[in-house]
Amino acid sequence: MQHFDHYQMWLLLSLIVPSFQQRGLPLSAPCNLTVNMGDSPCNENATMRYHFDSKTLTCLPFKYTGCGGNENNFEDSFSCSIRCIPVMDYHNCVANSPPVKRKDGSYICNSKAKCPAGSTCIKGFVIGLCCDDKAYEKYLANSKPDCGRKKVVKDTSVEYSMTLFGKTCEHQFCPEGAECYQGAFYAYCCQ
Repeated sequence: MQHFDHYQMWLLLSLIVPSFQQRGLPLSAPCNLTVNMGDSPCNENATMRYHFDSKTLTCLPFKYTGCGGNENNFEDSFSCSIRCIPVMDYHNCVANSPPVKRKDGSYICNSKAKCPAGSTCIKGFVIGLCCDDKAYEKYLANSKPDCGRKKVVKDTSVEYSMTLFGKTCEHQFCPEGAECYQGAFYAYCCQ
């Protein structure tokens, strides 16, 4: 059995996750709720939790105060994914970036229906989508962050080693002593 590294898994999920917003498919609660870090002040210990981000269609960490908040609040990335990312025959461009229209106005591509210059056909299970090359390049750069002499913080809540990505530094998901940096699509931590 082949094992995926974080980058391969992240890329795979980004390509096969259904594009609810582009296809008009509604997200159900709690996955359609915005992240809520909880009430402050709070007498509970703050913990790392995960929320479903409807813009990028991914489960991302945030620092939960321990009080209040909403139901878009999962103990780990896996629980969030199982609840909010159903298996469907749809896919999207990286980080749910919008597909590129072909001359005929469609986004669909295959071996005969080519994508316009500056875009690439990203194939799903049945169909392909024309996806912007620049968005893909930004995504690849964001997927492999460079911390210089420091180390990229890894997510230890999963069985395999993967970079700890968050939506934004405002979600305070980096561990104590780590610095947060905002990438094109996701934020990451260096320590």
